[in-house]
Amino acid sequence: MLHNGEDELLVEGLGALGGSAGGRFGARLVAKILPKNVGEADLVLPMEPDAALSHVLAVLSKYARIDPPPAGDGQVLVRVMAGGGHANLNPVVVTVALSAAAPAGTAVHIRAAAKEGLIKQRAGTKLADNIRVRLAG
Repeated sequence: MLHNGEDELLVEGLGALGGSAGGRFGARLVAKILPKNVGEADLVLPMEPDAALSHVLAVLSKYARIDPPPAGDGQVLVRVMAGGGHANLNPVVVTVALSAAAPAGTAVHIRAAAKEGLIKQRAGTKLADNIRVRLAG
């Protein structure tokens, strides 16, 4: 599933923003109860899966450092921790799934998830849309 481990990564990301031991503990504790904003988008890239993966990696590298996914048959998953919201300070877990589609095409599913505080920034929704636009362009 695309959302496996998402909450743990977001809690760790928000905890890292807490700084010292006490701040980190408090941020992690609060992050566990915050609601999550999730944005999802689908598109089909008119290219072979290998070329589509290269394109996805190039686009995602603008948001975070990426370790290339292991080679495999069928579906390929790429996951990064990016920044979103005001000043890109809100951690967003972005998962992109690629799979072979109809002739000479690759189906791409984008999922971006972020924790939401009192001020709704919709970081997950906005980042998923932003990545979709960059991939399509």
